[in-house]
Amino acid sequence: GHSSVRHFCWWNKYIATPILYGSASFEGRRAMTLLKEKVLKGIVLRRTKIGRAADLALPPKTVTLRRDSFDRNEMEFYEALYTQSCTQFDSYVVAGTLLNNYAHIFDLLTRLRQAVDHPYLVAFSKTAESREGCKNQQNGAMESQCGICHELAEDVVVTSCDHVFCKTCLMEYSATLGNVSCPSCSTPLTVDLTTENSRRKVPANLKGGKRSGILARLQSLADFKTSTKIDALREEIRNMIEHDGSAKGIVFSQFTSFLDLIEFSLQRVKY
Repeated sequence: GHSSVRHFCWWNKYIATPILYGSASFEGRRAMTLLKEKVLKGIVLRRTKIGRAADLALPPKTVTLRRDSFDRNEMEFYEALYTQSCTQFDSYVVAGTLLNNYAHIFDLLTRLRQAVDHPYLVAFSKTAESREGCKNQQNGAMESQCGICHELAEDVVVTSCDHVFCKTCLMEYSATLGNVSCPSCSTPLTVDLTTENSRRKVPANLKGGKRSGILARLQSLADFKTSTKIDALREEIRNMIEHDGSAKGIVFSQFTSFLDLIEFSLQRVKY
């Protein structure tokens, strides 16, 4: 047998990271092929609602629409973002490069949709973090990628062989595999995890674990603010429970970061 951490490392190294940093590149295309042939082909089944109607036994579908209005802060944020997006779009028109920037235009529209869900999705997105990272690099700071999870390193640990890891990833790797060699180059691992660089406070979520994703990018969870859409969702959940205490619901969103914000918000009110 082998540890589950190896699955995670393989997925990030050969599929997730290459696709994230350029699906049109050679590495990105190879990752897409690998995803299709090695992963999806073995787990995806073609089924239709008609063919599985007896198994599903779903109740009749009822669609209910509700309209909610932004509060003042959300409206100001959205209008500022909309004005900025229009300015960027107009610059493409003036330069005659509109058709060459369709991906950037799609990004502008996506950010507007995210702002409707929660301003944090724009203000604390990976894109915003990358822009901030570029500014930090200009000031001499450096952002590094963890050699285990292949994501931006958190609570950075640098080994004697100059490889960078998240402190948590490196500790879990060593504890799980009983390995005392560097995951990147197999050099005997000599790093002091008690140094000042590794003793920085690790933010925690409500369950006491390490925060990740958009929650890790928030400066303070104590100052967390909900949004109109999250408030509306909480109201709908409360009404559902009051009507039927045994009822269950499924929340969908295209943006996984928004699901993280929803989860945190619901945990705060103990749903």
